[in-house]
Amino acid sequence: MPSSTTAILPMFQAASVFMRQLLVSHVQQIMAADFYVVPTATSRLLFVLVMLAHHGRSVVHVAVTAQPTTTWTAHQLRGAFPWDEAPRYLIRDRGRAFAAVRATAEAIAMTEVLTAPCSPWQSGAIERFIGSVRRECLDHVITSMAAGYTES
Repeated sequence: MPSSTTAILPMFQAASVFMRQLLVSHVQQIMAADFYVVPTATSRLLFVLVMLAHHGRSVVHVAVTAQPTTTWTAHQLRGAFPWDEAPRYLIRDRGRAFAAVRATAEAIAMTEVLTAPCSPWQSGAIERFIGSVRRECLDHVITSMAAGYTES
């Protein structure tokens, strides 16, 4: 009798194959979004939303808030892609801050691709970018306020 681990493995392998095929076929039309946390000198936490284009791995949108609500996140998605500039796919995790994004994504003709739970490798481009920001910038800087993280 197979263990429960071997029964789950094909499900994860199928998800990985799907993600790989999606990335290869539609790299020009894929955007990834994720949050990372920045601690400040006053022991507050700032949440940074980053949207990254897979083609060229360029940062498309950055926004900072002390409390990422679902409404705020949906507003940032609308603001990142004005007019008809929205990509076809948005890769994101299953965080609560993205709960209201579904309706906004559908309104701008964007398909959401949710990563599997506890699977950061399925959105590797954005995870690598966030890791680089942490290692190269945040490990050497003490943040005092959110003003230094906003777009100019």
